[in-house]
Amino acid sequence: MTNKLRIASFSDVHLGANRTTTPEILAGLYDAFDKNKLFENIDVLIIAGDLFDRLLEVNNEHLTSIIVWMSYVIRQCERKDITLLVLAGTKSHDRDQNELWVSTARAMHSNCKLHYADTLSIEYFKDWDMNVLFVPDNLNPDSSVTWAELQELMEAKGLSKVDFAVMHGQFQHQLPEFISEKSPATHKNSNYLNIVEHYIFVGHIHTHSVYDRILAQGSFDRMAHGEEEPKGFLMAEINLRGNVSDDWFTFIPNPRAKKYITINCLGLELDQALIKIAQEIEILSDGEYARVEAEKFSPIFSNMEEVMRLAPLIKWSTLKRDLEQEAQEKIIDAQPELQEWKAIRVDKTNIVEVVQAELASMMIDPTTSNYVMEVIQRIK
Repeated sequence: MTNKLRIASFSDVHLGANRTTTPEILAGLYDAFDKNKLFENIDVLIIAGDLFDRLLEVNNEHLTSIIVWMSYVIRQCERKDITLLVLAGTKSHDRDQNELWVSTARAMHSNCKLHYADTLSIEYFKDWDMNVLFVPDNLNPDSSVTWAELQELMEAKGLSKVDFAVMHGQFQHQLPEFISEKSPATHKNSNYLNIVEHYIFVGHIHTHSVYDRILAQGSFDRMAHGEEEPKGFLMAEINLRGNVSDDWFTFIPNPRAKKYITINCLGLELDQALIKIAQEIEILSDGEYARVEAEKFSPIFSNMEEVMRLAPLIKWSTLKRDLEQEAQEKIIDAQPELQEWKAIRVDKTNIVEVVQAELASMMIDPTTSNYVMEVIQRIK
């Protein structure tokens, strides 16, 4: 046994998504494995939740391609003696479909070292003499309950610490303070840093981030507007016999990640907006996404046919801003005694549009907006 454990960690792949298609995502995955010679350079491959975007029917046109990719991964892991760790993600996304890893490996009569975790658990891996913590999403709407259950589990196993963790959920630092403080589902950073010796690999929030030893690889590809940041996966190395300070990690970008851009045309005349749009879409390929942002009465919106002729194979959308209303709302927020409330009927037919408009008016950052919209989609 070597003194180092080499790990690759992916999450939030979202196979079956509608805008970034499954063939595009799979092409990126094959490319990532091949160009980085992944199977030659790792001991552990982690899929940290949300491999799937939605429930796929048996007759889904992409399901066979997904199973072929799974078979490829399983076979390579078996040949290279790589341990494959798969975690259940958000239930509204994965829908227990990660069971396909188990059934596919069984059908292949594979001896792949596959471990699928869909419950709060701690597993001992003899090959590394390490205890690994698994925390899936949606265990309990209150993270303090999950934490209490974890304390009981560690006590039952006679452990004060685990070696590394694989999780799906959000930590305090990944959300704005006003949200993290009010969200009972948010995990406390200090709790897990105190009980995990090495790295915590966490999926769910699509933006790559690092806080101490909490590593969020973010989504492998872009799924929507507001995800302009680099996408990819993590490579890490854990020192089994030395100091934790000798551990290291690096983020590996996915160069094939689909582009979603927002072109800010606020305050521009029509000719100025057209020039800016023409310049900014030069980075886009056919099938990628461009969104035009401007005041709601901007002439650019009545000339979208001309805009679309600039690149007919790009997928266009608009973001209409009511700056006067946004400014008025800021004034009202600053003077609560002057507030006047107008009732708005909200139901499942309009909740997405209402919340999107409100987030735009509040100028909430993209990470928070994406998180809020994902919650809305769950309850819709």
